Amino acid sequence: PKLTRLTIEPGAIVKFSRESILVEGSLRAVGEAESPVIFTSIHDDSVGAELNIDATRVAAPGDWGGITINTPTLDSDVSIAHAEIRFAGREDSSALYLYKASPNIEDSTIANSSQHGVFVRGGSPNLTGLEIWGSAGDGIYIDDAPSAPSITFSTIATNGGRGVYVRDGATATLGNSQIFQNAGGALTNESSASVSATQNWWGDDDSSGPYHSTENPSGSGDSIIGDVDFVPFEADTLVPFTYHNFSAATQSVAGSLPPSTLDQ
Repeated sequence: PKLTRLTIEPGAIVKFSRESILVEGSLRAVGEAESPVIFTSIHDDSVGAELNIDATRVAAPGDWGGITINTPTLDSDVSIAHAEIRFAGREDSSALYLYKASPNIEDSTIANSSQHGVFVRGGSPNLTGLEIWGSAGDGIYIDDAPSAPSITFSTIATNGGRGVYVRDGATATLGNSQIFQNAGGALTNESSASVSATQNWWGDDDSSGPYHSTENPSGSGDSIIGDVDFVPFEADTLVPFTYHNFSAATQSVAGSLPPSTLDQ
């Protein structure tokens, strides 16, 4: 019901078959580092009780809807921290949809969404300490003025779209984060407003920074498109990785991890 409070205790595991959570009141889903709150699919047998009737069915992106927060007047009483949101995105729903809401979302993981990881529309949430990976869409999709989220100390990687996408008058501040290995590039700004994205690492292993067609064409990191202030950027390789391209036409290897060795 509207204007009521839902509190979820640390260690709670909430499983869904198709449903979503719509918040029009207060939500406190605050776990602990060793005891997170987990929102996941009923088919996810890796945590909690096995509720999967069909033993052959495994968890998959889009098994359930996700969490929608629609509480602009109760932002101070909405908090998600030390939580995990897994396998959401059913019926075009992002794993976490913030509509005209600006809550604090902290120290949490959003993984394997069949749509976007986080969708921000018309709000300015504080997103810090997040790991957003494995989404079929963008890691974070930001739409509509006056959206202006703050994204800090986060890792946005291996998403099927862009790491961060900004459009339609929105803006964002992105700092002290790692944005790499997203299929659609690191950051695309198609908004009329500039985006501040300094002090980030963009996946390069040679200190050259992100690729930008005019501002940094020699950058070997993931690509940035549009009006983005990305200097200074983090030059050190913050996440060692190796990428193998097994294309039959042109095979290649990139990254900073040394080749594996076999000790006998």
